[in-house]
Amino acid sequence: MKNVILNGKLNEFKKRHSISKEKEDTAFEKFVNYSILNAEYYDSFSFNKVSTGTAYGIDGVAIAINGIIVNDLKDEITTYTNADFDAKFTFIQTKTSDSFDKGDFLKFIESIAKFFLDDEKYFPPEIKKLYGIRHTIYERAAKLKKLPEVSIYYVYSGYANSSLYETIEFSKEQLRKQVERYVSKINCHIFDSEQISIAYREAQNEITKDFKLEKHITLPQISGTEYAYLGVIKCKDFVELISRATGEINKGLFADNVRDFLGNNLINNSINKTIEDINEKDKFALLNNGITIVAKEISSRGDIFTIRKFQIVNGCQTSHVIFNAKNNLDDNMYVTLKLIQTSDINLTNRIIETTNSQSRVMKEALVAINPYHRKLEDYFSGMRHSGYRYYYERRSHQFDDFDDITRNDIVTIPSLIKSFVSIMLSEPHKVHYYYGTLINQYMQKEDNSHKDVNLFDEETHPRIYFIAHHLLMKVSESINLSKKSLSPWRYHIAFLIKNEILPNLDLKQKYKDKNISEFLQVITDNFQDSFERVVNFLNSKKLTIQKDQNRNPKITKELIEEYKRKP
Repeated sequence: MKNVILNGKLNEFKKRHSISKEKEDTAFEKFVNYSILNAEYYDSFSFNKVSTGTAYGIDGVAIAINGIIVNDLKDEITTYTNADFDAKFTFIQTKTSDSFDKGDFLKFIESIAKFFLDDEKYFPPEIKKLYGIRHTIYERAAKLKKLPEVSIYYVYSGYANSSLYETIEFSKEQLRKQVERYVSKINCHIFDSEQISIAYREAQNEITKDFKLEKHITLPQISGTEYAYLGVIKCKDFVELISRATGEINKGLFADNVRDFLGNNLINNSINKTIEDINEKDKFALLNNGITIVAKEISSRGDIFTIRKFQIVNGCQTSHVIFNAKNNLDDNMYVTLKLIQTSDINLTNRIIETTNSQSRVMKEALVAINPYHRKLEDYFSGMRHSGYRYYYERRSHQFDDFDDITRNDIVTIPSLIKSFVSIMLSEPHKVHYYYGTLINQYMQKEDNSHKDVNLFDEETHPRIYFIAHHLLMKVSESINLSKKSLSPWRYHIAFLIKNEILPNLDLKQKYKDKNISEFLQVITDNFQDSFERVVNFLNSKKLTIQKDQNRNPKITKELIEEYKRKP
C-alpha cells in the first residue's frame, strides 16, 4: 500500500497479532475485519469466524444473534433462537488499492443481494455455511423481534471524495428494493484510509472524547482512584460520547459491563416512556440511576472534560435507550454521570459488582469479577520469570498500552475456558460454542456432566489452567506453521496429546510447583513427536468439518478410544 500512515498501523497490527509473514492483502483483510467488528463483538470476534477465505467479492461476513457472532448451524443457532431474538448481518470487502473501484463495489452489492435471494449456487464453500445460518434465521422468523439489520463496509486505502456518495445511495436503494422483504435497515459505509484508521483506534479502545459535565463535584480522595467526579451531562451530549465515527453506538464501550442491552423489557420500556413524555423529560436525571464510566485518563478545564480509554461499567440499559431515542431528546434532558479515573483492576471490579448488584445478571457476565481471576493473573505473571510469556487479561483492553505484548501473549477468559474444557474435562467438541454457554453449563450442577467440577473453582489450582493453556498454545503455533487445514481440530489435537504424554495429569490433585515444572518439561521434551503422531492419526481418519464432526461428542470418544489402541 502507498499510504504511509495506514501502512504503519497495519505493521503494528501484524506485530501485535503475530501475522508478520502473511501477505499484505491477507493481513489487510484481517486488519479491516478486526477494526470494524472487534469493538462491537469483543467477546465473540475471531478471525476464523468472519473470514471468507478465497471467496470472491466478500472478504468478511459476521452474522450476529443477540449481539454474539455465530458460526455454528446447530448448537449456537438452536440456543440463541429458542426465545425472541434479533439478528444482524455485516458484510465487508477490502481493497489495498488507493482508488475506489466502482465496478468492484457494484459486484460486492450484487453478491450481498444474492446472499438474501436464495441464490445458493452462486456461493463457494466458504460462504455456504453462513448461507445455511441465514436460512435458519428466517425459518425462525416468528421469534425475530424485527427483521435483521444489514451493515455494509467497502474499505480501500485511498481518500474518499464527495462524488462517491451518489454511488453509495444509488446502490443502497437498489439493494433495499431487492431485499426489503428480508431486512429492516441497511447501513452502507465506504471507508477510506482515515476512516478505517479511526475504526482501528475504536477497536483498540484508543478513544478520546470531550464533553461538558455540568454541576459536577469532585469527590473526596478515594484510595485506588486518581480522580472521581459526579455531575450531569446532557443526554444529547451523551449520545455523542457513546457514538462511533459511523454514527452507530460503540458497543466496545460496554465490554466491561456485566450485561448487554436487554431490549424492550419492563425497565427499559419505563426509561423510554420517560423520554417520550413531554412532562417527564426534564426529570430524567432524577428518575434514572445514571451512568458510571471508568477511564484510564481524565483531564478537565472548567466544565469541559476529556476522557481517554474509557468503559461504561454501569448503565448499559440507560445508554442504549437514550441512544435509540436520540431523535426525541431535547436540551432539558440530563443524565447523572459518575466519572472515575483508576488503573486499579480490583477497584474496577468492585465498582462493577456493587453498581450492578441491584438486578439479576447472567452467569457469564459475573464470571469476570470472580476473585479467582486475581489468582490466575498472579500465577501467569509469576510464570513469566520462568520464561513463559503469557499475560492473563482480567479486564478487556488491559494490555492495549503495551506495544511489546502481542495478542498471542494475552490469555483471555474465553480462551482459558476453552483450553480447560477441551484438555482437562475431555470435551474438545464443546469449545466451538460461545463461551457464555460453557460458563452456564459448568456453573450449573444439574446441567454439568462433571458435577464435581466448576469453572474457576477454588478447589482447582491455577497451575492446571496454565498447563492447559500452554499445551493448546503449542498446538496452535505448530498448526499455524505447517498444518493450517487442521486448525478446526486443534482442541482435539491438544486433548489427544495430553492423554498421550500427560495421562496422569489430574485436575483434582494438589500439585506442587515442582510437579508442574516436571509436567512442563514433559511437554517440552515430547510435544513435537506426539504432535506429529496425532496429526498423522487424524489425517488417516479423513475427518471433515463440513459435517460438524469436530462438534460431535461421539467422534471425540471414538478418537480417544482408537488412539489408545494404536501400537
